[in-house]
Amino acid sequence: MKTKWMVWLAFFLLLAPAVGRAEVQVLHAFEFGPQKPQSRLLQAADGNFYGTAVSGGASASVGGSGNGCIFRATSAGLITNMVSFFGTNGANPFGALVQAADGTLYGTTQNGGAHNAGTVFSYSIGGALTVLYSFGGTDGANPQTGLAFGSDGALYGTTYYGGTNGYGALFRITTGGAFTTIHSFAVTNPYPATALCLGADNNFYGATAYGPANGSSYYTAGTLFSITPAGTFTQLVGLTNTIGINPGNTFTLGGDGAIYGTLQGGGTDGVGTAFRLTTNGNFTVLASLLFSGSGGLARGGLTLLAGTNFYGTALSSSSGYGSVFKLSVNTNNYGNSSVQLVGLFNGVANGDAPIGGLVLATDGKFYGVTKDGGNANGGMFFNVPNNGPITPVASLTVSDGAGPESTLTFGPDGKLYGTTINGGPGDAGTVFRITTNGIYSLMATFGGTNGINPIAKLCVGADGALYGSTYNGGLGANGLPVTSGTLFRLTIGGSFQNIYTFNSSQSGGNAYGGMAVGPDGLLYGTTQFGGTNNGQGTIFRLTPNGTNYVFTNLVLFVGTNGANPQGTLLNGGDGFMYGTTFAGGTNNNGTIFRFDTNGVFNTVATFMVTNGLQPLGGLVRGPDGAFYGGGYGNFSNSRRIYRVTTNGTLTSVFALPGNYGSLQFGSLVAGTDGYLYDALYDGGTGNGGMLFRITTNGVAAVVSSFSAAIGIQPFGAPIFAPDGNLYGTTHNYGPGGGGTVYRFMFDSITSITQNGTNAVITATGTSGGSYGLYASTNLSLGAWTSLGNVTATNSVVQFKDANAGTFPQRFYRTAAQ
Repeated sequence: MKTKWMVWLAFFLLLAPAVGRAEVQVLHAFEFGPQKPQSRLLQAADGNFYGTAVSGGASASVGGSGNGCIFRATSAGLITNMVSFFGTNGANPFGALVQAADGTLYGTTQNGGAHNAGTVFSYSIGGALTVLYSFGGTDGANPQTGLAFGSDGALYGTTYYGGTNGYGALFRITTGGAFTTIHSFAVTNPYPATALCLGADNNFYGATAYGPANGSSYYTAGTLFSITPAGTFTQLVGLTNTIGINPGNTFTLGGDGAIYGTLQGGGTDGVGTAFRLTTNGNFTVLASLLFSGSGGLARGGLTLLAGTNFYGTALSSSSGYGSVFKLSVNTNNYGNSSVQLVGLFNGVANGDAPIGGLVLATDGKFYGVTKDGGNANGGMFFNVPNNGPITPVASLTVSDGAGPESTLTFGPDGKLYGTTINGGPGDAGTVFRITTNGIYSLMATFGGTNGINPIAKLCVGADGALYGSTYNGGLGANGLPVTSGTLFRLTIGGSFQNIYTFNSSQSGGNAYGGMAVGPDGLLYGTTQFGGTNNGQGTIFRLTPNGTNYVFTNLVLFVGTNGANPQGTLLNGGDGFMYGTTFAGGTNNNGTIFRFDTNGVFNTVATFMVTNGLQPLGGLVRGPDGAFYGGGYGNFSNSRRIYRVTTNGTLTSVFALPGNYGSLQFGSLVAGTDGYLYDALYDGGTGNGGMLFRITTNGVAAVVSSFSAAIGIQPFGAPIFAPDGNLYGTTHNYGPGGGGTVYRFMFDSITSITQNGTNAVITATGTSGGSYGLYASTNLSLGAWTSLGNVTATNSVVQFKDANAGTFPQRFYRTAAQ
């Protein structure tokens, strides 16, 4: 008899606390981009620019700006968040980066680390960030400037606070992390404010924010100093209002071996001066900066172009946004050097507040970043040739979105569509499209008049277009901005139309749940708040009328019939639309309701704590015809899965244990395997959220836990694709820090091939996971023979059955060990 090669489902569905291993893949990583950079860029050996941003990067809260990041900018304007700071690995980097000969970047953070007093770190471009040292107080605390390489190959830097006296410290650290405090600042020269500059004599030069000016008290204008690598400190200059005060954050070594820098106050116009300092302490004011001319408050220091020409940035100017200026040093009479304006910043268009200064790139242009301005007021990446003008290259904002909160939707083209609550040019959210193999497209962006912060799931209308809502924003009938949100239409070709702006006191506002197509082919949705007579949310209908749409209020929630609906509506298939409210009803614990296309409304069931309460998501129809959803439980069980029938019987199916987390925002999804699947915002390994499944009789199993590497905090429910895998989004972390689109691939046997008497069985699995192969000749007997274990490599598991040819037929399955 010819041998039959047959496959049993490789994903062995064990009704146990955990399901067999499966692969979670990141299809797309969103970014919370860099925000508010305050240091000079570094052009690295790869030709790209690298910088630090005080805020931005991965965010630990909705809409939060994060603890800063290291970012990369190409000369063409592509901004990429390379690594984010989370606190434990540092927070809020103010200083510039330096690069070692091996390509590694080094820098400091002001806060974070083991003692929340700042760190020294190394970063391998495209790889890992390593905390080399965490400050603790007496060794220094809160560095505000970057590092400098000494002639011995070690790194030197300062901390603004800490040290033996509490007034700051100067330290040495090797690239391997060996740390030494070599000087503690005292009350006579407190608070080092400038990055160290290595002089031609191999000593370091810097400045303090305060200190004695000509022998006066501590509360004065600061000092300039030198210090040897061994820690011998010498005050060189006591600053005064006449010569300048408040040193800039960077000094520069000139071609003549002298130190050049800026002071942010004092001088002729009160907005600072430029100076020259020799290694023997000879100090000269080169020129005063002028508010109406060159601009003043030059915090970013000077950058040498060639010879005796320096360029810098000024924080204040006649435009109100800052400037770029040129300093021409007169070597015959240093005190008669000249400063001239190169270009003015103007806010949104080319940036505002150029604090960090300039870097001269290999293309002959200067590059820099501003702290403010640009499309999202998070800063601008710009360049400027030596004769101007200032050219904006890219706004420091997220171009493709960040922080998705909605469930994905399959479009009529077989691709996935979703929204992000943040990101886009205005940092107000986006609509995106992604294929099941990860090809990502930005479809639309929001910015105020067309809405802000889309949260709700998109809906495919009867016309094949996508319909959605924004939670905030919009433009009222009086032409003034509103905060109630909008409705919009988007074709798969990318044509966007703003359909309706909510008026909270009339039509309701802040739509949290998505719209759904009703039995009549029209669109129905809910608002979380508002409505006439101080309502607590509404149900509405959207009717196409040519190229326009008619908006109709159908139901006003007033408390007794429910309040504050948040879940997406469900077409029950029986002529009614079904939904949930978070509050209201008999016990103010929420309700389950239904209505018909005429707006006739009925309360189906009221939550009573024992059967759940306060559902955040909507309903899904289970394989038994009943509806299922998630809600809070009693005090000992923070979440419950409930079942409700159309005749109003509401029962608790499963009380989630503590390791399952406490928050569930989306609806469940029904699988073709008879299980219901859900994503939880928290819980699981690392408390980053989890996927789990449940049977209609309440037997549950953990499917997978989310982690920072693949994203955490899934708000929306996952959905099944035609390929049988689950797709969803996480709100936070992931490779870019701003959440991810993920795919959960169920383990499966993909092929069986015969080679003589041997069979090679190939299956999918989690890389590094151990899998067993089992064989049977008769499925009805339920007897399986173990053929051994193997480890998955690159998500592939491969077994060999040397005796396959000796059986007339054989069935196989795999299971995680």
